[in-house]
Amino acid sequence: MREVKLQAHSNTTGSVASKVIDAVCSRTGTSATDLPPLYETIDTDALNELFADRHTSGRVTFDYAGHVVTVRGDQTVEVSARTEHR
Repeated sequence: MREVKLQAHSNTTGSVASKVIDAVCSRTGTSATDLPPLYETIDTDALNELFADRHTSGRVTFDYAGHVVTVRGDQTVEVSARTEHR
């Protein structure tokens, strides 16, 4: 199993939920309209509220669109895909 990571830096503007979508789109090379609604995976209002202050400590990790997404307190979004080799 190989792990591939992509990070979206915290200096981009917009909500944390938007940053998650942008990071997954960048990782997968797909359009946001081709992804499942993020709100079906995680409460986006709660996610945005939790990380509204860039000085929040901690992180949240969840599965979305076949990837593992981690959001850190500084609003950095990390997208990891796990691929299996046969």
